[in-house]
Amino acid sequence: MKKKILSLLLAALMLLTAAGCASVFEADYYHEEDFSGDLGNVPGTATEISNYNMLKTALTNLIIRHEERGEFRFSNYAGRPSEDLAAACFEIRTTNPLGAYAVETLTYETNRVVSFYVADVYISYKRTAQEIQSIQYANTQSDFRERLIKAVDSYQNGAVIRMFSPAVDEDYIIDTVRRHYYDDPVTTVLEPKVRVESFPNEGENRVYDIQISYALPFDRIIPMSLALDGKIYSAASAMQQTEPAKLALEAAAYLSMLCSEQSEKPNYPDTAYGVFLAQNADARGFALAYRALCDRLGIECTVVEGVVGTMGAQPHFWNIICLGDAFYHVDVSAFAANPAAAFLLSDSLLWGKYIWDTAEYPACSGSLTYAQVVELQEEAEPQPEDGTPAPTDTTEAPQPEEPASGEAEITPGGERSVAQPHSGDGEQPDAE
Repeated sequence: MKKKILSLLLAALMLLTAAGCASVFEADYYHEEDFSGDLGNVPGTATEISNYNMLKTALTNLIIRHEERGEFRFSNYAGRPSEDLAAACFEIRTTNPLGAYAVETLTYETNRVVSFYVADVYISYKRTAQEIQSIQYANTQSDFRERLIKAVDSYQNGAVIRMFSPAVDEDYIIDTVRRHYYDDPVTTVLEPKVRVESFPNEGENRVYDIQISYALPFDRIIPMSLALDGKIYSAASAMQQTEPAKLALEAAAYLSMLCSEQSEKPNYPDTAYGVFLAQNADARGFALAYRALCDRLGIECTVVEGVVGTMGAQPHFWNIICLGDAFYHVDVSAFAANPAAAFLLSDSLLWGKYIWDTAEYPACSGSLTYAQVVELQEEAEPQPEDGTPAPTDTTEAPQPEEPASGEAEITPGGERSVAQPHSGDGEQPDAE
């Protein structure tokens, strides 16, 4: 009888101790009572738990499988089951990436059975099983970038990626999408917008829920992209020069001539589409169009984002191109006013009037100049055998062709439609 009373007192003391420790966590995590049933009724399917790491792993596995209930058996456990359950549930739901992303509530009940504990765990979710299964995993920064860019280029509305490195954060994700658009202004035509939510809010190991929005519906982006690509191809095919420096000069002159007469109602002037399809451009539009044209011509080219002007500096865009093993600045938006002050400039010539992040872009210190390229181009022109000067070439730079079948057209109202091929039965399909 004394042994029975002593056992009851010890059990009560353990209950009081456990309840006191659990109070540091959220109250709805914890419930415990003495086991009063038959020992033989303890489920044989319960997961065996012998240490804290096994406990966290078991909880994580429940979430991966999107299970709403789990049974744990603590036998030969190295620790205090009730206290560790409270701590593990709190940690999984708040600081574990998968739990923070997917779990709404995580609660449990425990039954103490003389030599071991039995716990029932209950989980409610804020994500579906499909959403959990669709999480992508990236181990390196390049792997993360590849998955993100793939989502953008395939016009997905978002991606959920788990990253195991501090090299990625919200600013990196937004900047990656922006820089990708600068490198490829043709696929999405207009710059996508990105919203990022991370789980948890900080730490090296996080799940990133990335929402991507596009300026136009998918069925409008595709024909615009195809039309833009066709215009760039036509322009590149019409280029006469073959030597890289002279070709880069011809491309800058072509774009400057193309937008020499701006429309009173500009259409997407800050895009390559506006330059090639509507002949309208601001500084960003010129930089994106030059990037796209140089890419087609095989000239390495980067879009630079900075500011211009020493007083009241304004955001500005231009390019850096690579000729041989040297880099140069090119500002197509300033080419019409003064080609020599806009083409093949070094950092030392440009810095002060233009300001940019020098750590983000290659140093420009090449020796070529606009005058040298023009001189080389003139020397390359054939001269008459009698020594008389060759006639001056007064032909204008090639103009883009009218939109062909399937290319986007500019309507009087400024909207873009897609010209459809003839149906073959004597009727034309309705325009967009």
